[in-house]
Amino acid sequence: MCDTDACRCDPVGAHRFCADAGSARPLHELTQLIEARSGGALTFNFASLYATLYKLEERRWIQGRWIEKAGQRRRRYYRITPEGRTVLAAQRKEWRQFFELIRELAGVEYA
Repeated sequence: MCDTDACRCDPVGAHRFCADAGSARPLHELTQLIEARSGGALTFNFASLYATLYKLEERRWIQGRWIEKAGQRRRRYYRITPEGRTVLAAQRKEWRQFFELIRELAGVEYA
């Protein structure tokens, strides 16, 4: 996990990608990051991600800000907040416990 304040997207765990991204990122970069890290298994349309990002902002787990660059249209960049990092850590712990339980129930062992 990245130690910077960078961020990402989704009430249950999407903000992890922003946290891992290394710096604040606009939505199109976040979608590319998600698709690349999942090997193309996860793809999102912008409308669904915007709705998720708005929910994360309402909960104050991420913070968005508009940035304008010369010759480019303005873009909204997202950054995880300290509260978002706390929630993310708790969610990661829950998911690790969940997957460990499933692994045990399925009888799967690592080589």
